[in-house]
Amino acid sequence: MGLSGYLRLRPTTAVWNIRLVFFSGESAAAYYEEICKISFPVFCYSESTQLADNIRRLTELGLQTSPHHAFEENRLLTNILSDLLLDLYGKQTDAKAAPPYLVKIKELFDTDYQNEHNVTNLAASCSVSRYRLCREFAQYYGLTPVKYLNSVRLAHGRTLLETTNLRVHEIASRVGIDSVTHFIHLFKASTGMTPAAYREGYRSFREIDHK
Repeated sequence: MGLSGYLRLRPTTAVWNIRLVFFSGESAAAYYEEICKISFPVFCYSESTQLADNIRRLTELGLQTSPHHAFEENRLLTNILSDLLLDLYGKQTDAKAAPPYLVKIKELFDTDYQNEHNVTNLAASCSVSRYRLCREFAQYYGLTPVKYLNSVRLAHGRTLLETTNLRVHEIASRVGIDSVTHFIHLFKASTGMTPAAYREGYRSFREIDHK
């Protein structure tokens, strides 16, 4: 099947403003693969949306290589890809509400992320199989239970890196990840940088932003 099976181009007299961004890496490939599971990876958004604004800001940063710009580029790119994916998930699930048992488990992860949660035990407590729990959780929330829980932990970890002077191993422990090596691995896979580099970039950005 050619592209005509996906796209239909019509003549237009409107002026097109083109912004090109090239990026690569393990995280980028993961986002792309996940997006392709749901949709052909071409999107149309109004200039007035936050996503379009983030793309504009990303391209305006240019090729500068200071810690501040590297941090800002990483943040914007992560936001852009996450917004695209979450929008697709939302379109998939807007018409249907998650079953009550999934809502309960998600709320548990959101509020009790500091503690360990065994997916097999959670499934048994809800009288469903582990397979069904993982499949339906991913169907409604876009991630498997373990990946969702880790995303909550990493979000709180980023906040602690930004707002405290806690050491990385202390932050890992506070968000429910006992192994600092595992925390660093998950953090780097999610953001493209280590927790220490993230903190340094954030603080550099804040110093420049407040001058």
